[in-house]
Amino acid sequence: MDDLLLEIVRPSVRLAPARLEQLAHRTAWMPFCARAHRTMLAPLVYDRLRRFAAMLPRDVVEWLRHQYYFSVGRNLSLLHHLREINAQLARNGVSPLVLKGPGLAHFGMGVNLRLFGDVDILVRREELRAVGAVLRALGYEKPGSAGHPYHVPYVRSDGGLATVVEVHFDLVDRVRGITPDVDGVRARAVSVEVSGCAMRVPGVADQFLLTTMQLGHHHWAARLLVDVAFLAARWACTVDWAAMLLKADAWGMGALARSTLYVVSTLLGVSLPEQVARQVRPGGYARRVQWLVAMAAALEQFRSPGGGISWLAPYIVLDDVGRVPGLLVRRALFPNVYGPEGTGALSRGRRLLVVCSTLPELLKMLWIGVDRRSVMRAAVPAE
Repeated sequence: MDDLLLEIVRPSVRLAPARLEQLAHRTAWMPFCARAHRTMLAPLVYDRLRRFAAMLPRDVVEWLRHQYYFSVGRNLSLLHHLREINAQLARNGVSPLVLKGPGLAHFGMGVNLRLFGDVDILVRREELRAVGAVLRALGYEKPGSAGHPYHVPYVRSDGGLATVVEVHFDLVDRVRGITPDVDGVRARAVSVEVSGCAMRVPGVADQFLLTTMQLGHHHWAARLLVDVAFLAARWACTVDWAAMLLKADAWGMGALARSTLYVVSTLLGVSLPEQVARQVRPGGYARRVQWLVAMAAALEQFRSPGGGISWLAPYIVLDDVGRVPGLLVRRALFPNVYGPEGTGALSRGRRLLVVCSTLPELLKMLWIGVDRRSVMRAAVPAE
């Protein structure tokens, strides 16, 4: 199995021509490009490979270049819309907090490399009516389908290209028992400017926790793992890690935060301070199994996205281990118990099939988790 994608998206990668030639020789380029596109990491891949263009197939380089410049154009377009929205909201006395893409790009891999999917803003519940009126005046409309319990989507079509704005009024994840301190996130927010667009975004530590929390919603998506890796790599010496992990515990996502840090440090080569590295090692049998699941989900997303482990991992890597069996049963049997968060993607029969197909791998993890060295061994990709 080639691991070119996994290797070149590491924050501190210094890819030597000899190493690239070795990896390129055994890379199947069509599946590689499909994974780069599916994971939304193609712009970062192009940035890392552009100086080696002469060593790579020309059509692959051209396709990656197109993805890169599409990403730049799309991001600048969304920032233009965000600037327009922020200006109109300010005139109506609303100061939104901008979530996800722009803040992650600013603190992480950069605005040219981190493709935005949409615009996400956080407002107070009592501001929803005013925000809706502003967005409708700007040409946005609510889609016909039902919204999420904690955000309201708006869509505007500009020449066939849809711009989606999600207006969040809470960040809670009741299914997994994660309850962020939203008022604290607002109080700790910082002002930044991203490509000329001024905005308020969560601070670095909150960016890390909120991005890690998204792993559950997006089944351990590779792009989110890379986001976390860049945040950890760039700010390792300035973040108060002890305070951040205590905050993760208070939010109900201590296991998720620690296992994610372990994954990005071992799989993506992020160097953590020694005291942090000690804190994120699994402390007992149940945690070792959870760490193995997190590692398997990450590898699955980089190598063959859409597999069963990454689909089940959000219901296994929980602080309250006692809830895991019940959540897995409910996830497999009941079609709409989790609301609109991806529950309609698989029929009940397919969900049962996914659970059954992953049972051998889960049982293997339950067995090898007895060994304290098992997690580290799982972090070494097979050559």
